[in-house]
Amino acid sequence: MAWRSISLRTTGHYIFWRTFAFNGKKAASVLLGDGSPSYGLQAESISQVAIFVPPSTSAAAKRYWDSRYRHELAEFLGRSAGARER
Repeated sequence: MAWRSISLRTTGHYIFWRTFAFNGKKAASVLLGDGSPSYGLQAESISQVAIFVPPSTSAAAKRYWDSRYRHELAEFLGRSAGARER
């Protein structure tokens, strides 16, 4: 999949993602093929990339907004970064 790595042409380096967060269920459902994925960390990963689905930040989706998913993502990223440093 094209999104798994990004080539930085100016440096010749690659970035390999460990976590991918969508902006709402609609975008996540397109890639995951799931009609309505749940919010939060998904049970399955793609090529060892953790998948996270927080509510959309769109004003049209404000009734679904819940900041706890953004906090959960921040905590997960913090744990993930700590594991890489060891």
